Amino acid sequence: MADSCGNSRWHWYFGWLKGTHPAVADGVVQRQVCFSRGYSTCWCTYTTYISVRNCGTFYVYKLNRLYDCHLRYSGNAFVPSTPADVHGHNTSSTSIFVHWRGTLLPADQSGATHNYTITYKALPDGSPQTKVVGAPTTQVILTGLNEYTNYSITVFASNIYGNGKNSDSIVVITDESRPSAPPSNVRGHSKRSSSIFVQWSNVPAADQNGVILSYTVTYRALPDGSPQTKVVSAPATHVTLTGLNEYTNYSITVFASTVKGDGNVTEPAIVITDEDKPTAPPFNVHGHITSSTSIFVQWSNVPAADQNGVILSYTVTYKALPDGSPQTKEVGAPTTQVTLIGLNEYTNYSITVFASTVKGGGRISAPIFVMTGKSCKLLYLRTVPHFVTALTFCASLDI
Repeated sequence: MADSCGNSRWHWYFGWLKGTHPAVADGVVQRQVCFSRGYSTCWCTYTTYISVRNCGTFYVYKLNRLYDCHLRYSGNAFVPSTPADVHGHNTSSTSIFVHWRGTLLPADQSGATHNYTITYKALPDGSPQTKVVGAPTTQVILTGLNEYTNYSITVFASNIYGNGKNSDSIVVITDESRPSAPPSNVRGHSKRSSSIFVQWSNVPAADQNGVILSYTVTYRALPDGSPQTKVVSAPATHVTLTGLNEYTNYSITVFASTVKGDGNVTEPAIVITDEDKPTAPPFNVHGHITSSTSIFVQWSNVPAADQNGVILSYTVTYKALPDGSPQTKEVGAPTTQVTLIGLNEYTNYSITVFASTVKGGGRISAPIFVMTGKSCKLLYLRTVPHFVTALTFCASLDI
């Protein structure tokens, strides 16, 4: 007996089994039979109850006598059988090819199959969609599907008497594709002056379009450094970039890859490495005497690429040669000059300079040597009455 309402064009009310047929183990069961006109709706206009038993290869029905000549129990003889051998495979990341074996009716019965309806939905909770194919075609390509997604697919046949049963569902997965979105939440921080720790979140599941195999981190020193890359195997979502320049801004991006290729690239994250000591000394250190006990010293900044941070101060170290004790003078940046005072007269001084950041003192400049001058005294001589001659002596003599 039919277990769904038919599509009758006749004036009879066809009876169909409301509910499923029993299993063999159920024995004899009671089932409700609904009588309805298939061309209107599947309402139960009239009902009765019958007994049903599953005998393995066939069913036995104990039918009640009907009280109206317009009521008819409906068998499955004229409804198409279930399509057989339904199977499919993906043809791309957004399409699936489905084919099946067509249905047949006995030669002495009218009711040839008109069409097949393919119902498919994305698992686990996609909305069902349908595609109708006119008989005798027994194949179809489903398009516009989601990438790398399992689809449940069934097929049923229809003729003038109604719809046959759905085939058992098959599950087919679409092919992989490139990710259609970048990783999210890219962030980083400096671990030290020459390294940055970078972390990110996965590509959203709906946009992965396959198995994420790796992430590529691209980084470059701003403003005009050459790009470098680091490939990280999934599922890891972090990496430490090393060998970087001190106190330098880096632009960092990430993209994910599947077997089909590379996905979209993230917006750049800007991270600055930590400060460090200067790796070069101030240059062009020079000086000259300003008196017999003072020397003026001047220098140029540490080259920008070697400052490795904010220069806070300069330290000038000087000592009398050959064996004087070193003394220092600290000069706050950005000042790049100082006058050393209280020096010994007519003495060679060795002078060096280094710069400091918050991380400490940098390299020391090569020494320069500047000699202080001699002290001078005036001697007044009376040579003739009312005439005085002044002589200047610049020598280390007591007068």
